[in-house]
Amino acid sequence: MNINFWHTFFLNLEKKIMCNTAINNVGNLNVIFGNLLKEIDAKKQYEKHSAGIIVGGTGIVLVSFIFYQITGKNKYWDETKNRIIEIIDNIKDNYSFGYGLCGISWIIRIILQSRQDDELLRWLKDADKILFRELKLQLGKKNLDFFDGALGLLFYFVQTDPMNAELKKLVCTFVEILERRCMSGNWYQKCQNEKNEYQRINLGVPHGITGLLLFSLIIKEKDIINDNMGPVIKKIIDLLFSFTEHDSVYTFPSYVDINNINKMQRKKESSIAWCYGDLSVAYAILKAGILLKNNDYIQIALPILQKTIQRSGPLNGELTLCHGHISRSIIYAQIYSLTADSRFKDASEFWSDVAENVFFERYSLYFQKKLYTPFFHDPSLFLGFSGFLIHKLTKGESKRGWASCLLL
Repeated sequence: MNINFWHTFFLNLEKKIMCNTAINNVGNLNVIFGNLLKEIDAKKQYEKHSAGIIVGGTGIVLVSFIFYQITGKNKYWDETKNRIIEIIDNIKDNYSFGYGLCGISWIIRIILQSRQDDELLRWLKDADKILFRELKLQLGKKNLDFFDGALGLLFYFVQTDPMNAELKKLVCTFVEILERRCMSGNWYQKCQNEKNEYQRINLGVPHGITGLLLFSLIIKEKDIINDNMGPVIKKIIDLLFSFTEHDSVYTFPSYVDINNINKMQRKKESSIAWCYGDLSVAYAILKAGILLKNNDYIQIALPILQKTIQRSGPLNGELTLCHGHISRSIIYAQIYSLTADSRFKDASEFWSDVAENVFFERYSLYFQKKLYTPFFHDPSLFLGFSGFLIHKLTKGESKRGWASCLLL
């Protein structure tokens, strides 16, 4: 089944959408945003003490600021600043990118690139001292998780330009940990279910091997350290290749359960998403092929990526940035920028259109019948409505700095 079928399918679906088409434009997104903020504030539907990109209100901070950039209206700047202050005043002892201090600090960095604010700048300098100590601590623990460990903190700091010698030293420490892990083969993570504890190798982005590969490619691309990144990148790719499926609709599973004797249940089938599966893994291998001038990687990655175009992804209308239509659109656009293959551009536009159709249909159902409340009451960047609004508001921009959090 090809992408033309899905185009037709969703065009027909669009005709049946219950919402008034007048709300399906950027000019009225501010009305939708205002309505959702009132609902959230009235019901206190999010954790104000959480400051990361997964949980908390940082997503609505960024939406407010983008509205300010578009309209120039001070009410949006006031909303941005007040939300930031509220988050800062309620931060608990979590410093991670996904759930804590690093998340709101990253949002503030984005804001300060476009608007100077001395109060926020002073706060950020103090926050950076805390985050730098936390980065050293997480590297010492060898916790390389993107949302909850050193990888997210490193991502935050390598956005600075120029980088200082101490930060470069910590990047080298990160690479050394990767090299040792490649040599030992110890990629296992302890997991717990209702019955027992087991071990798993995670192949995904936020908690697994693909995220480490994507960040290694950023180190290579930015030429952060003088050492050649090629060997460690190749070892990580070889590891990913060792888990490939050859008789399945997908190539790379989401994860592998080590303790499960039944081979059929050991590997978790993956979908088309940012967080797990073929799209991000093959994109990383493609980028590695380009950076390392390794044509074999390119020739392996492209057919996998082309195959993903024919796959539907979740047809239940997943809208989150973490594993939904939006990030899928962004990744395909990035692939198009690397390959100039118009099929990936078409795929990017297709999934962006799907996201819009589903969003406005569901917003109408939410507004009329209070359906889909978990999504519309969640203001976080990765799991709630904020990710869609930011994507919609910045669509067509040549550089979308906020999308760097996808490690592309």
